[in-house]
Amino acid sequence: MYGKICIKLEPRGKTNSYDKQWDDGIGGRIKQIFVWYDEDFISGFQTIYECTESKDQVSLRKVKKRKYEHKTKEMKVVEE
Repeated sequence: MYGKICIKLEPRGKTNSYDKQWDDGIGGRIKQIFVWYDEDFISGFQTIYECTESKDQVSLRKVKKRKYEHKTKEMKVVEE
């Protein structure tokens, strides 16, 4: 798999459910997934969900050494 990125989405499950592989706890359909990475590791990922409201919900997972700023429809990465 060198040079490729694979993201496998499993059933969402419930909030605080440890028996499901993909469980973000927000709900809704996934609209976009952003992955920040370099040659050695994935530094973070962000999931944006479609919602019935006027705003999309954003879930952010930060791994290491970077901080992220985001607004509902505008996402940007801010290096430390």
